[in-house]
Amino acid sequence: MPGMKPIIADLVQKVSWSFIVCVGLVIGSGMNKYQGVMTGAAGTIAAPLAFHTARVLHKSTLEALAIAGPAGGVPSPMVLAAIKAVEYAWLGVALAWLTKRAATGKPYAMLGLATGVVFAEVIIGLVLTQSPTAPAPAALVSRAVNEVLFPVGCSLVLFAVHNKQEAR
Repeated sequence: MPGMKPIIADLVQKVSWSFIVCVGLVIGSGMNKYQGVMTGAAGTIAAPLAFHTARVLHKSTLEALAIAGPAGGVPSPMVLAAIKAVEYAWLGVALAWLTKRAATGKPYAMLGLATGVVFAEVIIGLVLTQSPTAPAPAALVSRAVNEVLFPVGCSLVLFAVHNKQEAR
C-alpha cells in the first residue's frame, strides 16, 4: 500500500520525538534537589536531540521504504530545534513548579495545552511566512495538532510519574 509509506515514516518520527523528549523531562524531574532547573535543562537538551534523532529516523524510514521525503526544510531544522529547545525548557521548568502545587492532572493538561498552542502558533507562523508556496491546509492542521498534542501528552506523563513517586 504505497499510501501508507509516508504515514509510517511520519509515525516513526512523531513517536521517537515524543519518547525522547518525555524521557528527558522525566529524568530531569527526578533530580529532586534542583528539580525546576534540572527539568528545564533536560527539556533544553532533550528537545533538539529528539528533533534531530526523529528527523534522522524519519529520513531513514523513508529511504528504507524507498520513497522520497517532503521537499524543503521550511523553517530550517536549526530554527525548529532552537524553538523546540525553548519550548521544552519552559515546559520543564513550569512542570517542575506545578508538581509542588497541583494534585490533579487537569493543571498539567492545561499547561501542556497552553504551551502547545503558543509554540504551534510560532511554528505555523514561520511555515506560512517562509514557505515559497502555500502549504496544504491538511498539512498545516496536522502539524498544528501534533505541536499541541505532544506538550499535553508529555505533561500528563510527568503528572503520572510524579503521582507514582508520591504514592511510594
